[in-house]
Amino acid sequence: MTSLPLLLGVLAACALVGAVPALVNALKPRLQQLLGLEPHRVERLERMQFFLAWVAGMPVAGYLADAWSRVDVLIAGCIGIAGTLSFFAVTQSPRWIGAMSFLLGLATSFLVVATICVVPAAIPAACPAAALNAGFIAIGLGS
Repeated sequence: MTSLPLLLGVLAACALVGAVPALVNALKPRLQQLLGLEPHRVERLERMQFFLAWVAGMPVAGYLADAWSRVDVLIAGCIGIAGTLSFFAVTQSPRWIGAMSFLLGLATSFLVVATICVVPAAIPAACPAAALNAGFIAIGLGS
């Protein structure tokens, strides 16, 4: 039997997985205004920094999830997201904004990999596919 805090934490992590890309997309007008860039350049900056780091970080996150505990990678992803969003909120330098976008993508990859690995353990009464579907519902609700 799983513990209620683990179940709630994993469902909250699933919601965070959906919320972070939606938040990055919502920040585009603010970045455009802050950096004084055209919309297509802000879109390219977002793709190159956040989404490229997200995809490139998946193998690293998978390796760390196997080498460490999956829960440790989940916690590292949450701390990374909280830290980068906090620093992202106060910086006004284009270089730091790019660096924070990259680190946010990397932290999101840690969160995604660890969450998908932990969801079947957190919902043991369901088969793994049903547990993943419950997680994907939470991701959609977070988004």
